[in-house]
This record gives sequence, C-alpha cells and structure tokens, in this order.
Amino acid sequence: MHLRLNGEWTLYYAPAVKGCSSPDGLERSAMAKIRATVPGNVELDLIRAGVLPADLFHGENILAVRAYEDYEWWYVTHFDLPADILSRGPTLHLAGVDGWAEYWVNGQRLGVSTNMLIEQTWELSKLVEAGTNTLAVHLRPVRELAWSKPTAPYWAGVLPLTEESLWVRKAPHAYGWDIMPRAVSAGLWRDVWIEDTPPLAIERLYVATLEVSSSQATLELWYQLRLPFATARDHHCELRLYASCQDSKWQHRLCVHFPSGTCRLAVDRPYLWWPFGYGSPHLYELVAELWVDGERMAVRRETIGIRTVQLDRRDASHFQSGRFQFMVNGVAVFARGTNWGPMEVFHSRDRDAYPQHLALLKELRGNMVRLWGGNVYPADEFYAFCDREGIMVWQDFAMACALYPQHPEFQAEIRREVVAVAQRFANHAALVLWCGDNEVDQMAYGRRIPAMSNVLTRRVIPDALSEQDPHRPYLPSSPFISQAVDDAHDLESMPEVHLWGPRNYFKSAFYTQYSAPFVSEIGFMGLPSANTLRRFLDPDQMWPPGNRQWLVHASDPTVDPKSPYWERARKTFDRIEEYFGILPTAIADIALASQIVQAEGFKFAIEWARQQSGKTGLLWWSLFDGWPQVSDAVVDYYSEKKLAFDYIQTAQQPLLVLIGEPQDMAYPVIISNHRRQSWQGRIVVRDIETRRVLWEGDAEAGPGALVEAARITADASRQTVLALRWSAEGEEVNNHYLVGAPPFAFAQYCGWLPSVLEDRVAHYPAVVDVLGSQGSTPR
Repeated sequence: MHLRLNGEWTLYYAPAVKGCSSPDGLERSAMAKIRATVPGNVELDLIRAGVLPADLFHGENILAVRAYEDYEWWYVTHFDLPADILSRGPTLHLAGVDGWAEYWVNGQRLGVSTNMLIEQTWELSKLVEAGTNTLAVHLRPVRELAWSKPTAPYWAGVLPLTEESLWVRKAPHAYGWDIMPRAVSAGLWRDVWIEDTPPLAIERLYVATLEVSSSQATLELWYQLRLPFATARDHHCELRLYASCQDSKWQHRLCVHFPSGTCRLAVDRPYLWWPFGYGSPHLYELVAELWVDGERMAVRRETIGIRTVQLDRRDASHFQSGRFQFMVNGVAVFARGTNWGPMEVFHSRDRDAYPQHLALLKELRGNMVRLWGGNVYPADEFYAFCDREGIMVWQDFAMACALYPQHPEFQAEIRREVVAVAQRFANHAALVLWCGDNEVDQMAYGRRIPAMSNVLTRRVIPDALSEQDPHRPYLPSSPFISQAVDDAHDLESMPEVHLWGPRNYFKSAFYTQYSAPFVSEIGFMGLPSANTLRRFLDPDQMWPPGNRQWLVHASDPTVDPKSPYWERARKTFDRIEEYFGILPTAIADIALASQIVQAEGFKFAIEWARQQSGKTGLLWWSLFDGWPQVSDAVVDYYSEKKLAFDYIQTAQQPLLVLIGEPQDMAYPVIISNHRRQSWQGRIVVRDIETRRVLWEGDAEAGPGALVEAARITADASRQTVLALRWSAEGEEVNNHYLVGAPPFAFAQYCGWLPSVLEDRVAHYPAVVDVLGSQGSTPR
C-alpha cells in the first residue's frame, strides 16, 4: 500500500543564521512562511508567493536566485497514516531531496542525507502512530556543507565558481555551466510517499543475457527476497518465473533455500532486442512469484530485453588504428544520436517535460543517447521509452569537468550512489554503457595529473558495478585517457573524443582530419528564432549582442564580456559572416543565418562520419535547451525547432544516400546502410538551380554496407544545391548537398530552402519569419 505525500506543504525560510534548529520552534521563529508544492523547488514557491519575479528566465532575473543560496528551508506536512500501513512496517520514500537534508517525524529527528541524486528511505515504525502525524524536512545551505569539508591541491573545480560543488552530490550544472545558469536550488524535487513493508517480498531481480544466437539465448537471473529465516526453515518456498514476448513464452521454477540466489535459463528461439534500424526492440514481460506452501505471497514484474552488448575499445598505436565499436548481439552497430543535458533549471519541472522531449528524441531517428554527467539521473519513464524504441543509452555518472575529492568519505558516498543507480537501471535493455564521468580525465591531463590516479573511476565505481551489474561495459571517463595515452602524452591515439576545438568552419581540417573513430560530443551554435529572443531579452537589449542580458543568456555565471562563455557565443556571429560574407541587419535574418550555418555543420559532421569506413559513431550536442539561451541545441527552451533538427533527422536515417566531397572533379553518391537488411532502390540527383537531373539509377547496398553508387560531375565554381531522392522503409526521403565554397549569398540560400524542406517549411519558426509559412521569396 502507498500513501502519497505530494501536494501542498508549508515552507518556512530564512537566512541560515536566523533559522530554526527544530520543527517545534518554527511558528515562534522569525522565519517567513509560504505555501509550497511537492514535488517542487523553493524558487518556484517563491515565484508563486510573489517574492521572486514571475519569469526568472527573462533578462537578468535569474541572478535574483543567488540571494537565497545561503538560506535554510523547512518543508512541513501533516498526514493520516492508515492502520494497514502502520501494521506492516511503514517506510518513508523521498525520490529526490535537493539539499543538506535533516528529517523529523513527530518532533523526533530521523536522520540526515546529502545526496540530491538518489532516493532516500527511512523506516518509520517507531516514530509514527495511527491518526495524524507530522513530517518536516530541514534543508540547510549546501555551501555550508562544502565549507565544512577538507580540501587538497588535487581537487579543483575547473569552471568558474564551481569549487564549492565538489563535495556536494548535486547536479553539477547547478553551479553554473556554459549551457545552464547558476541556480543552487533546494527542494523536494521528486515524489514523496509512505508504503508498507510486507514480511515477504521479491525485493530485486537482476537479469543479464550471457549468450545469444538465432536458436537460443542463455540468461542469468539473480534474485533478492525479503524472507524471514523461520519461513524458509519451516515451509516450502518456491520462486516461479514466467516470461512472454508475442508467441515466445517460457517459465521456470526453483526451490528457495536462501533469500538470494542465481539461476541460468535457456530460452529457445528468442526474440532479441535490437537498436533502432538494426531490428525490432523486442521486450519480454517477466513475472516472478514467491510461493509458500502452495500460496502465492509476493509478485514482482520486470520488462527485460534479451540481447548482449560489448564495447570493443583500443587505443591507436604505430601498429594499428584505434577502435571504439559497440557490438549488440554480435553485430557491429554504428551509433547515431545525441547528448541529453538538463531539461530544466529546476528539476521538479522535468516530469512535465519528458513526453515532449522523448518524442523529439524518437523523431530524430537516432539509435543512441548519451546522458551527460553534469545532470541528474533520469526518471524511470526515460529508460522505459528507450527500451521500447530501440534507443541505446550511454549513462554517465554525475561528475563533470572537475577533479573530485579522493577522500574515503567521498568514496563511500559515490559507492552508495553507484549502487542505487545501478539497481534502478540495470534491467533495462537499452542501457549499453556505464561511464564514470564527463571530461574528468581531460581535466586531470590538463593539470598534468595522471588520470589513472582517480580512485573514484578506477576503483570505486567499477568495483560497485562489478557487484551490481557485472555484465555491462564500463568506461572510466569520456573521453577516457588510458595509462598508455597518459604516458605517451598522445591524445591523438584516443579512440573516442569530444570534438570542440576552435569552433571554426565546419569543413576545416579540425572537423575532417580527426583520427578517433567515435565522437561523443560535437556541436555548432545557432541562435533561436527572433520570436524566442524576444521572450527572454528586453526590446532595447535585442541588438547589439554583448550586453548584460546577452551575457546572462550565454549562460555566463561571471557576466563578464571577456569570459570564455561569451567568446563561445560570439563566434556564432563570426561563422555567419564567414558563411555569408556579411552579417545581416534584421534580427530575423541573423537568427535564420545562424541556424543555416548550424544545420549545415551538423549535417556535414554526421555525413562525414558515415562516409568514412573507420568511423563507428557520432553523438552530437545537443537535443534541447534547459533554459533560454544561445546554444548548440537544435530545439530551444520554448520547444521551437531550429533548422538543424530537419537536417539531422535526414542525416540519421538508417538508410542514407548522401553526396560526398568532390574527388577528381566528381562528386560521389554514397549509400550508408545502418541496417541488417539489404537495400535496393532508385536514386535521383538533380540540380535545384537548373532543375536538371544529373543522375538517376538503380542501386543497392548490403547489410551494414557503405557503397559508392555513382559519381556525378558538377561545376564546383557555381554555387548550387544538389537534391537527392530515394525510397526506404516505404517512404520517400530527400537529402541535399551544397556545391561550392563560402561565402554564399544569404538571399540565394533562402531561395533554395523551399526546395530543400519541401512541405516542412512551417515546422521551423526562424524560416517562417523570413520566408513566410509557404516558403515565399525572402524579404
């Protein structure tokens, strides 16, 4: 049984020096008192109370939240506990508590937690009673917690204003990032509930696929029961397992002599789980039942996929090239996809954002998503969605861009977190990789500290995973700097990289001569539409850029025009001038021009990787914004798609026809087939300017093949667009290639857009602002 405690609570708050040490004194204290919503964040409650501006994301308003970083907060609620729960061992569950938390029940102190990222549970039997009870959660400033911890020269925050974050298990981006503002929030940001604890239960099932073939799969199942010793001693206990996927069904029974155990299962003619494009993501519904003396006493349900996954990784050397290849069911899979950053500044809002953001992920036709380490861990619905849609998940642990404490106390906290996260997600077929962190190895290398000395990612995390999820690949860091790379000081030998660098022209040597087979971050900046800019900038601050409002929305926590944050955003305008020869004067034209450059950049990066035989994957940055800003995201905070969304959607088709860079005065027509089926079809290539068909012919490509179907001649000195059309999966698909070199005429490119987008012009507000919804001649 569950008793949900979500809803309206009372919130008391004051600067920490004026706070209250116990809930008994709250009403007599000088602390302010307002209504609060759970799940929620304190800033959202302050908005509703009229204390903070209604739109924190407009102008410089987000800076106002900094005044509350050193406040303390008391959440208080009253609840009636049903007798059925009281009699069966009530347990309090808080799925997400953001802050240095102290818990009180009926005036008695229950305990403390300091980790925002994992669920907290507390046994309540001795503290609650039938009838009305009171729960209070006291959140003290996490800055105060950080101040109390030891420091050492090894530990260093790399981004501005982030040193205080290192000891605090909180979403790293909250302290300010190049994609998110500083907002060191607090709150009960996920569900709160009380449930009973029955004496008999199936507490955990862990299922791993050891081997697969077309005729049989071998599974390993481990179980953990809540089973009293006397019950197992005096009664016959049995675990019954049933699983089904379409017409594939199997069952198994085993006698229980201990509360945990393992068994191996053979599944004949299994339906396998495949990534999108490579097959169907078949899922089995698994039901486990605990029977005692012929009576069913407990049931647990899991959704599992039967599949194996390996990561074949090696550094490059003088004798062989590097390798970073995901293998699913023994098949090499090219990873096409994106990075998933924070959906919101205030994470209690995440639950409302999931449906739309997950739909966007599917719409882009990728097969992998990387959950970036500067974020929170996702809700269960995220993994369930990826399981169903065949989208592989790369899961970073929540550490990023800093050298974290190596202290035994911090090691123990990270171990607890890893265990909790692994137990939540380990049964998901979509999860193909655990990764220790984001760019921490890189930070160590930059400070001339051996990356291998990081005990968190070299010992603590892998040791915990070897116990909780021993059959899944693990990567210590992204990018991972091995001992050999560190010793040789040769980053070029890494097989997986984040490709940022100079942010220059997307066809420069930096973007075409990298040696790594796998790119896990790469991005190109694009402004949101003029309409979106008006939503977060004052009219007199729209132009020229570089004023304080632009700096704030370049996610610069220092609000300094000389900072690298603004320099990164400023290059957006450099790229427009480089690509079009001028910077347009109208803000709508500037926004579209930047989106064109961004779109062509992403398109080229993906297609370049797909046409190189040694490349094995590219994950671009990023799908969406977590707040209004100038960024690499292809969907802005207000859910408007940028033009890049369309170009990426095409470039990530499992079956793609593209035109490569000219070779010997001719352009290759290339088929990239990321499927396990052969393809045969007809390809048409025409010149948009002249409307002349340059090549039309039948072509084919085998499973996983990269094929040159033809070579066509085009005058590289004449700027034009080549349009391609073919049929795959029962639908007509079109792609394009831009002939010539920058600068292009902005008006001419706008004239090409209706032919490139066809009936999709209205999907992209920046395009509509300039061309109109029907794609007419630009203003």
